[in-house]
Order: sequence, then structure tokens, then C-alpha cells
Amino acid sequence: MSEYLQEPVFCKAHVYGVPWRDRLRHWLCVIECFPTALSVRHLSKALQKDNGFAISWHANIAMPIFDGAKGKLTIDEANAIADTLMMHLFKAKATFPK
Repeated sequence: MSEYLQEPVFCKAHVYGVPWRDRLRHWLCVIECFPTALSVRHLSKALQKDNGFAISWHANIAMPIFDGAKGKLTIDEANAIADTLMMHLFKAKATFPK
């Protein structure tokens, strides 16, 4: 069976009814139960450290926004939206060379 089709694994905190929202106290539980959280953290750190990587992600976010707006947004507005999304999701900012 594929690893993606297996039953979800719940840690002790979820089994015994510890509140999900108490992230500060149970952050290890979240990482163990949801490995995606750990992957996003690694992606965020990589985007923060590698400006070239951040530029590529910025472009991959900005261009679909610009194309999807069909002339209602300028490229500068699409870039501003991509900046906001990158900062919100990854706490990373792409710095473009001049």
C-alpha cells in the first residue's frame, strides 16, 4: 500500500483529548502527527536563506496572479501580492538585483 494511502497516525495528545489549539505546549505532537508542518518549516528556512530560490517562488506566485487577473492588475500589483503572500506564508522576501 502506498504511504499516502495509509491510515492517519494520531499521537497521544490527540488520543487523550488534549486541545489542538495549544500549539505552544504540543508543537512536537503536531510535527509527529503532521509531517507536512515540518516540511513547510524547512521550505520557509530555505526561502529565507537562498535569495535565488525565493525569487523563483516569488515569480511562480506572481505570474499566475497577473495572468489570472486578465489585465485588471499591473505586474507591480501582482508582485506586491506575491510579496505579501511570501511574507505571510514563509516569512521570506525575494530581493531582486538592480
